[in-house]
Amino acid sequence: MIRATWRKLMPVGIVAAMIASACSAAATPQPTAAPTAASSVAPATSAPPAKPTNLAEYAAYQGSDRTAILEACATKEGQVFWSSELAGGVITAMKTAFQKKYPGIAVSEQSVAGSDFVPRMVQERQAKKYTVDAFEMSSDSQLLIATLDMRQPYWSPALANYQDDAKEVATGGLVYQVVDRYSLMGFGYNTKLLPASAVPTTYADLLKPELKGKMVMSGSGSSGAQLFGVLVTTQGADFATKLKAQNYTIQQVSGRGLLDLITAGEVAGSPTIYQSHVKTDAAKGAPVAWVPLSPVSANAGGSSVAKDAPHPCAAVLLTDFILGADGRTVLDSFFYANPGAKFDYKLSVPGAGMTADAYNTKIKEWDALMRANATAK
Repeated sequence: MIRATWRKLMPVGIVAAMIASACSAAATPQPTAAPTAASSVAPATSAPPAKPTNLAEYAAYQGSDRTAILEACATKEGQVFWSSELAGGVITAMKTAFQKKYPGIAVSEQSVAGSDFVPRMVQERQAKKYTVDAFEMSSDSQLLIATLDMRQPYWSPALANYQDDAKEVATGGLVYQVVDRYSLMGFGYNTKLLPASAVPTTYADLLKPELKGKMVMSGSGSSGAQLFGVLVTTQGADFATKLKAQNYTIQQVSGRGLLDLITAGEVAGSPTIYQSHVKTDAAKGAPVAWVPLSPVSANAGGSSVAKDAPHPCAAVLLTDFILGADGRTVLDSFFYANPGAKFDYKLSVPGAGMTADAYNTKIKEWDALMRANATAK
């Protein structure tokens, strides 16, 4: 199994021109040190850890009364604002589960593409008007966010349940994010419109004659660009030219939106569709199916606490919840892949091993390649 190695994702350059000014103003991250191992598992004669009073202390606190302290404080705050690149019913399900466990805390949730989230966070920081408390973003979005020093390093009792390579490590035993799910992109199709013989099982199969004029790429967000990045890497630079002969088109919708069109019979299939969405719809009786094309582009969604969270206790409590057993249950119910699972195919994590600058440049390059070879509608 291939997982995201977050130590390789730490960027060192300036991000895109859109956020260059914010980068120059951002200070070098100085994570708050967590309690030492001796204080977190202290002898009976030792003094208990000091009670936290601010975001950095709440995030790093490892006392046995952590959850009780956070819940009491978060209930006084009364609300939490959560942004995520998760899409569909999982957002509402996570909110409902959290509010059932902590009824005194209202969750305002927002499903947002990383390309929209990052500029918003930049604007908030420049105006010093903060709304986001916690966020769950894909690996490529986290790569950009990391350059702007917008994340509060934190500890969680759930960290022990995750492999080391699922954690983007800060200092003092803290983390910037933990990968809580994989969104696996592959070929999704309408089973009534494509016969089994036409369904690709490799990227090379996308050139099957039966698929000519029947494929659509997602043009919203970075899914399409990520696909073409994998195609160039695994099939060669000339594969996009070959794919042009298949007369594929582009729809300016997300992978989730494109699957809706596939379900409705308006589109036969697409290699920019996520497994979790297909499984969710198929379970409801939709005529859709999904197959992996190896290496599968795996968006590794990670949970973080916003550095300037206006509701610090609620932000940390929600993050603990998502990473814990309750959050895992919700993610599993929507078929998001567990980072600790074993897969029958290789995974390719977008942005792995790149700086933010390099990845931003490549995404633009791959997106342009996809659009240059598409058939106009």
